[in-house]
Amino acid sequence: MSESPGIPRLVDALRDRPRQLQRLVVMIVVVGMGLVLLQPLLRETRDAGPAEAREPALVPPEHAVLPLPAAPTLSPEERRKVALGRRLFREPALSPRGMACAGCHPLARYGTLPQPRSPSLAKEGRERNIPTVFNAAFNSRFDWDGHLTSLQAQLDEVLSNPAHMGSGWPRAVAAVANDPAYQDDFEALYGGRIDRETISDALLAFERALVTPGSPFDRYLSGESDALDERALAGFRRFREYGCIACHQGRNLGGNMTAVYGLFGDPFAGGGADGEDLGLKRHTGREDDRHVFRVPSLRNVAMTAPYLHDGSAPDLAEAVRRMGRYQLGKRLPERDVALLVAFLRSLTAPLPEVAR
Repeated sequence: MSESPGIPRLVDALRDRPRQLQRLVVMIVVVGMGLVLLQPLLRETRDAGPAEAREPALVPPEHAVLPLPAAPTLSPEERRKVALGRRLFREPALSPRGMACAGCHPLARYGTLPQPRSPSLAKEGRERNIPTVFNAAFNSRFDWDGHLTSLQAQLDEVLSNPAHMGSGWPRAVAAVANDPAYQDDFEALYGGRIDRETISDALLAFERALVTPGSPFDRYLSGESDALDERALAGFRRFREYGCIACHQGRNLGGNMTAVYGLFGDPFAGGGADGEDLGLKRHTGREDDRHVFRVPSLRNVAMTAPYLHDGSAPDLAEAVRRMGRYQLGKRLPERDVALLVAFLRSLTAPLPEVAR
């Protein structure tokens, strides 16, 4: 996967700098990328004359965003492994409380629940919004604060976390090993071995198959110039001009870096039911990691309301307004909010066959 590694490394390095320097450098990155990305548009506009108002037909892949590749053709063994992973994804016996992965990530709802917070088994009252599992294979940061860096680490944490499945690998392995319905598949695929490695292998094969290419925006990036209507095209222009593309970039339009939430203003001022969320500082204890969160992927974002780490933005328009206020220091005009939402809706793709 071809990403833009420089920006994630830059943002991670900035955690050791004062918050004011973070703001300055982020603004420099945003303005710089905006100028680079606008060059084709400005050149087209100059060449076409004042009557030309439509976006260029194609944004080259090297300009920060890339289309998702089509799902690869799987061998019979790979298809069987994905099918086994799908069964395990829906297996309530993995948790002593009967909580399957699909309980919080229903496939028909694009891998999330339409409620602000995940159902906390521990009743701690500090759970976050449920992130989608679709296209997670393209992420390099996981969990809302980005402290996990692999799908395997995410699986390990969710399985053992008392606020989620409240289980662990010994319990999960025993549940699968004692169920005769799994014997044939594990015999065929893994020589009958049932352990953390083989169960993880099947589950992660299924998660990697939860890829959603074919959105209107993907088709546009691949050369189908009329795949986006005028409002979505104008929204994509705003997305670049405002610098949103500096953080929401790569194949997943996010998911590969962390950033401070609240570069301009404190989104936690005034408290709330749960008060302040420390973000990555929960895990590192470092003050520079306060309010640091993973930049989420925007793919299928129109299907995964509510938004933000705490689910406090009920719709896309409100999420866009808050990003403008706290990440750009701007009160976005409502017309621009509407255009940005139109662009975000163009990121919705059909569910893959494996999820139906």
